[in-house]
Amino acid sequence: RPLGMLITLSSIMKKAMRASSQDIGIPCGAFLGISIGSPYYSRQRIGHYLAYARLKFSSFAFLIGDDIFRFTLAGLRGIAIDDALARARTIGDEREVMLRDAIHTSGIHAAILRWTAIANIPQYAPLLECVREAYRKNKHFKDGVRRQAFVNLGDRVAETGLSRNSHVDNYTSSLFDSYILEEIAGLVTVSEYTPYVTEIYPG
Repeated sequence: RPLGMLITLSSIMKKAMRASSQDIGIPCGAFLGISIGSPYYSRQRIGHYLAYARLKFSSFAFLIGDDIFRFTLAGLRGIAIDDALARARTIGDEREVMLRDAIHTSGIHAAILRWTAIANIPQYAPLLECVREAYRKNKHFKDGVRRQAFVNLGDRVAETGLSRNSHVDNYTSSLFDSYILEEIAGLVTVSEYTPYVTEIYPG
């Protein structure tokens, strides 16, 4: 990712680490974020992730990225953000059922975290404001976020006819950016303020 974005993320992480220094010594747990709409989170693959986690980590959790998916739905489908949130949570409910079935079948213990639970951790809100401030004040960071948002969405953006260079689509682009900003704050919160310090990323 662009140097300016990496420097800003490093600064944000250092703030979080200073704030959570009293938590050093928590056993090494891991989490895997369930990105809604990605092909990497099929029922069969979940079983493989569980087997891997049992061998490598003391505890494990799935993080369902349902609430932040509202930005993707609103941007791609042109629906109101409140309606998008309701739909995203319905999809999150479906993912949770699938995960619980996979966990039960495997016999391997794992927690399931919904995005609302992460957003309710006290440190999440100040971290999110820190990320948003960097987005407002640091052009390199903002540009990096915008590029990453379109990379993440890939062909789904092209199918709508949207363009990362379009001035007409500034509102839609800002929705995609908001996904990244909340994702950063959420992932830092999980790593720094829960037992699940390591993220597994299969993509």
